[in-house]
Amino acid sequence: MKINTILLAKVLLKGGGNKSGKGKNRPRWLLWIILAVAFLPLVAQLAVFTSVSYEVLKGMALQSIIPAIALALTSFVVFFFGIFYVLNTFYFTTDIESLLPLPFKPFEIIGAKFIVVTIYEYLTELVVLLPVLIVYGVMSGSGVLYYIYFLVIFLTLPVIPLVISSLIIMPLMRFTGLVKNKDRFKYIASIIALGIGVGFQVVIRKFVNSAADTSKLENTLTDLNRNVKTVTDFFPSAKFAALSLIKSAELSGFANIFLFICITAIFVFVFLFLSQLLYFKGVMGVSESGSRRRKLSRSEFEKITASRSVLLTYFLKEIKIIIRTPAYFINCLLSNFIWPVIILIPNITSNRKGMSISQFGELINQNANQGFILAIGFGFSLFLASSNCVTSTAISREGQNLYINKYIPLGFDKQILMKVMTGVVIGILGVGVLFTVISIMFKLSLTFVLVLIVSGIIGIIFSSFTGIIFDLLNPKLNWDNEQKAVKQNLNVIFNMLVSLIVAGVFIVLIFFTGLSLIQTFVTIVIAFGLFISILYFLVSRIGVKLFKRIEG
Repeated sequence: MKINTILLAKVLLKGGGNKSGKGKNRPRWLLWIILAVAFLPLVAQLAVFTSVSYEVLKGMALQSIIPAIALALTSFVVFFFGIFYVLNTFYFTTDIESLLPLPFKPFEIIGAKFIVVTIYEYLTELVVLLPVLIVYGVMSGSGVLYYIYFLVIFLTLPVIPLVISSLIIMPLMRFTGLVKNKDRFKYIASIIALGIGVGFQVVIRKFVNSAADTSKLENTLTDLNRNVKTVTDFFPSAKFAALSLIKSAELSGFANIFLFICITAIFVFVFLFLSQLLYFKGVMGVSESGSRRRKLSRSEFEKITASRSVLLTYFLKEIKIIIRTPAYFINCLLSNFIWPVIILIPNITSNRKGMSISQFGELINQNANQGFILAIGFGFSLFLASSNCVTSTAISREGQNLYINKYIPLGFDKQILMKVMTGVVIGILGVGVLFTVISIMFKLSLTFVLVLIVSGIIGIIFSSFTGIIFDLLNPKLNWDNEQKAVKQNLNVIFNMLVSLIVAGVFIVLIFFTGLSLIQTFVTIVIAFGLFISILYFLVSRIGVKLFKRIEG
């Protein structure tokens, strides 16, 4: 049984390669090196932050809380994004149709898929957890046992958050067979799962706030267990993992790592047992779509068959495909609203014992700060437009049907521009929601709001063009399910990195130059207007040549 699960996991991992439509296998080690170099600044910043925090907390005898916070935070991040990984990997893949007829038991299939998802989450740990715990181990002078326990925790920490995510999703998908419109149910399940994740964040936020109100600093100085408990109550295994690292030189450290492993094993056993009961019943027929027949009236028939602009038709086609394909809906459209929610929820649910909303709004409306804050808003627009992966997967999403695009009565340049326009429109939706709520919450001046919106749109256009360029250079066309086209596409990461670098450089530039609101806005319009013009030229000329050479 174990052998079947492991072999199947290897097959599923190999099926996620990033091959281009030209059939060229680019060196995977080179891509990993690029990723490592790209994430190195973030890892370095976390390491420096941990080092500084350790020195500050050491003076208060609170340095031991660092691993507890790091483990609890990593567990939550794995849980939150695990909801989408589980939905995509367990249910929204076409390999399900190939696996169901094979002589595999439900727990073998879901066990293999669970291994795949866990391996993906190791990347999260490499960036978020690894630098923090290594710096803590070095600065605390920990021995060999610390690093042995750390290796065990690193390999097993994602298990419980992913099990919780799976146990939320599987009961929801169990009722797929009772729903006539399968695709609609997938959308509802995705939104419910996102709501649960956001609700979980709200609960944690309120819990931390209440804990901060009721705990005295003197107590935290003398009671280490209470400190650890405050940040790990929502993931009990994280508490034992933290204590095993903190007390690695003592016998209690071994006892805690043993408890951590036992709790993880229990979760895995319960998960596999429930998957045996729930998975097949939820996944069978999940790829089917409901339909209905009704007689159209003459006016309805004339309306849907009326001629309209070719550009508009192609644009609407792109939008409809994203909306009607669950994997695209989740990763391109629904994920567009994750970051606004993550940013807004803490402000809405916090007790705000520090600066009030009105005070923060006054700070933003002060002329001395508006230029820098506008740069931050512009940078966030760049990041959000790149993270929704609409344009950076626009060519890849065509898959083996790309050859059709070469026969439709629309020029390649216009097809590419309509794909860019799709990303711009979806990006504006996400940024628009965030900026609208922020404007109302902080009572921002009308001038600042208008300048912020225009700057945000410019940022979205810039990021949308860079995304389509990456996908033209390296399209991922050989995929067997839609999830791989968007979730396992390195073009998304490359575009996010470019956007983060550009945003970071621009924010730092505005910070040091101290430009005013109008000066910052003019800089954005002129500089990025020029960049967009250059990108437009590249897409219209070189991009068309690249598009012609791509073999579907």
